Amino acid sequence: MSVRTQLRLVFGVATFFLLIAMSSSLAQTSQKNRILRAIDSGEAVALMGHLHPLARPEFDRGAVAPAFPMANLALHFRMTDAQQAALDKLLRDQQDPASGVYHKWLTPEQFADRFGLSTDDINRIVVWMQSQGFHVEDVARSRNSVTFSGTAAQLQQAFRTEIHHFNVNGELHYASASEPAIPSALAGIVLRIRGLDDFRPRPKGLHFSRGHNLLAVSRYTIGSPASHFISPDDFATIYNVKALYAAGSDGTGQKIAVMGQTNIQTSDIDRFRSLSGLSVNTPQVILTGTDPGSNTTDLPEADLDLEWSGAVAKNAQIIYVNSTNVFTSLQFTVQNNLAPVISISYGLCEAQISNLNLLALNLLAQQANVQGQTILASSGDSGAADCDFQVASATQGPAVDVPASIPSVTGVGGTEFSADVANPNTYWSSTNNGSNGSVLAYIPETSWNDPPSGPSPQIAASGGGASTQFTKPIWQTGTGVPTDGARDVPDISFSASARHDGYLVCTSGSCVNGYLDGLGQLMVVGGTSVATPAFAGILALINQLTVSTGQGNINPTLYQLAASNPSAFHDIATGSNIVPCTSGSTGCPGSGSFGFSAGTGYDLVTGLGSADAFALASIWPALGGGGTPDFSISSAPASVTVASGSTTTTTLTLTAANGFTGTVNFTCTLPAPFIASDCTVSPASVNTSGTTTLNIGTASAFLVAPRTRWFIFPHNPSPVIAVLCLTMLFGVAAAAKFLRPGGVHGRRAAVVVCMLLLVIAGFGAAGCSHFIPPNSSGGGSGTNVPSGTAANAVVTATSGSLIHSTVVSVTVN
Repeated sequence: MSVRTQLRLVFGVATFFLLIAMSSSLAQTSQKNRILRAIDSGEAVALMGHLHPLARPEFDRGAVAPAFPMANLALHFRMTDAQQAALDKLLRDQQDPASGVYHKWLTPEQFADRFGLSTDDINRIVVWMQSQGFHVEDVARSRNSVTFSGTAAQLQQAFRTEIHHFNVNGELHYASASEPAIPSALAGIVLRIRGLDDFRPRPKGLHFSRGHNLLAVSRYTIGSPASHFISPDDFATIYNVKALYAAGSDGTGQKIAVMGQTNIQTSDIDRFRSLSGLSVNTPQVILTGTDPGSNTTDLPEADLDLEWSGAVAKNAQIIYVNSTNVFTSLQFTVQNNLAPVISISYGLCEAQISNLNLLALNLLAQQANVQGQTILASSGDSGAADCDFQVASATQGPAVDVPASIPSVTGVGGTEFSADVANPNTYWSSTNNGSNGSVLAYIPETSWNDPPSGPSPQIAASGGGASTQFTKPIWQTGTGVPTDGARDVPDISFSASARHDGYLVCTSGSCVNGYLDGLGQLMVVGGTSVATPAFAGILALINQLTVSTGQGNINPTLYQLAASNPSAFHDIATGSNIVPCTSGSTGCPGSGSFGFSAGTGYDLVTGLGSADAFALASIWPALGGGGTPDFSISSAPASVTVASGSTTTTTLTLTAANGFTGTVNFTCTLPAPFIASDCTVSPASVNTSGTTTLNIGTASAFLVAPRTRWFIFPHNPSPVIAVLCLTMLFGVAAAAKFLRPGGVHGRRAAVVVCMLLLVIAGFGAAGCSHFIPPNSSGGGSGTNVPSGTAANAVVTATSGSLIHSTVVSVTVN
């Protein structure tokens, strides 16, 4: 080899490595890769904190069958310390009017680029999971979780944990019998494995009263002495929501997402609205994961949540997110940024949820807040004894409810009307109006606490107390706030008693003759599970009045307004959530009861009290100048069916706000077994406001095989990286010619081979090669999507830095 040839070869190799360094620097614009070595199942570390508190040895009934199906599983990923610190700062800044990012919310994709895993790390995890036999169903848009399914045997092989049956209080459940383990390469990256048990959160409230023999009675101020029940018109009068309606705020253009874990009959919601003088506004139903079927315990909860959120925000779009576990519904709602207001009337006491699951819920709530989403949750219906459920006497000591106790969540407690007992004619008309309302004015309130009575006595009082898991947030200050160093709940309250002026609902076809069923009985409900969706409706009206795309965590605002404008709140200073307890049981003092008393200002029974909706909205901080120019998108219908091998359409509506004048570009994605070409928007751009058509077809769909491929080409390359990658390819070809017959021999050939191998390896680091994860588009068998397939199409609308999305449910029939 001549000196010139040797110099040319050295120069070429040096150029390759320089290009690798340059392209690698350009490729790493978001996160650094955190997986630094191969994912090897043979090298594992325990991931402590997964054992469910109720999966105890005395309840163990042995291992499930190896083929036992495990659905709705997910790996959730931990942020680095630096990412968590940056997120905490961003959350503070987004609520600071002096900050440049005040109320500037992130999209899930923007969250991913700042707080999720890198794309390379996600791809490596997906490839490893598929190699273990799992079916990877979804990668979160925020890149902080991967959803998958498999069998008990696959779980045991991959994560070294056995799934057992457990008989708890006569109910058969499954759960992990030992702590799982993860490959050591994922240590510090995987936070938890979701779905290792089927214990579900409980609905709060559901204190039904059906014993009112009122056949053929058309009024709901009833009898002598009168019995009173709250209709939507009554609630609007009591809490001054009607003034918001008069100001033009009725929920139009707003979205509320309601969390559920059972199928519903939308005919019940339609019937309730008709009886209440409300126009038809059927909820959009989105199913995520396995169909849970219809559950008689959960169905009344789902119905009342949907009916009462929509009763207050009467023209808002109500989205019912359904799954086998309400926390899975919450995960989907946040990771897809479905609505700025989220209502969840389910929970567990802090002692009944593992530390890992609690941490994961806290991180999820923070993600919701940074995206502008507000989570409202019931504070519980067992007074200060949240771990005790539907019992007459507490045995498990003081406790508060999750997720209400999470600082990034607003806990909603319960009150009870008091003054109308002695002076009913002052507050109630003897007849009902055309909307079945009869309340005349605001009714003074006390704390909700109905002593156990009747044939099935049980504790029924406003949940409240101090968290044992979360410290006091900096914003939780003011008159009456305890100096206990703990996060205190609730934050705000509304009427919740079922016995004293309960709420009317329609469920399971109950409303046959007006609100009455076929036996002449009313379905009446109370609990913080009604107060929560009702307040969600109020918040949606506030969003509309203030021209806001979301509020994030409203707790700082609530406590600030209570201090500066106390007249907007009804201070509840009487009553308590003190409940009886069994002598000798956990936390039971000699008095035989425990709990808290209401007082001036904040208290651990009703929080800041209830609110005058119009007064609260009138003082709510609004963005300067009426708000930043923005837009919203909606779909009608929001759920579609399409025949296999055919197409269907739905209409997307773009609505400008605050003087928005930009052009909005639309894209649509569908998960496997659909492919992107089956979901298109025409026209793909709309200027300022107007409509466009979403086309969904199954004629050219591909069932994508769960396989992985490797490409020597950049994934979503920039032009610069693409040029660099092609340059390296030409360089490799030029260097390889030295290996042809008559070229370099002996040790020099070996050196060239080593250099070529190093260069090829550098392609991955440079971003010039990537893995195509399982179930992505671009391969598989060409066949129509089979009948019965259901998926959620995500439509994304972009204009500059503004990004919004909406979900359309698609079912193949």
